Amino acid sequence: MITPRNLTRHEFIGLGVRVVEATNPALRGIAGTVVDETRQMIAVASGTRVRRVAKVACVFRFTLPDGSEVEVPGRALVAPPERRIAREKRRER
Repeated sequence: MITPRNLTRHEFIGLGVRVVEATNPALRGIAGTVVDETRQMIAVASGTRVRRVAKVACVFRFTLPDGSEVEVPGRALVAPPERRIAREKRRER
């Protein structure tokens, strides 16, 4: 189960997301569903459009399945998804 505390240890694909802060003002307010993630980027789909947003340049607000929202600085997410998930699990043990 995804909670605000363990969000970084889970897959983001399928979660709702909004860019709440960004170094580029044109990126602020981008919202939709996460459809892909790489080491440096998150792809957000809204309608028929998919926009790629650099993680390091933004602060994201994720909407969890239970409806709660969590703000996460993009710098905390910069890593390949498979390594980010595995790294966090090792630290927890």
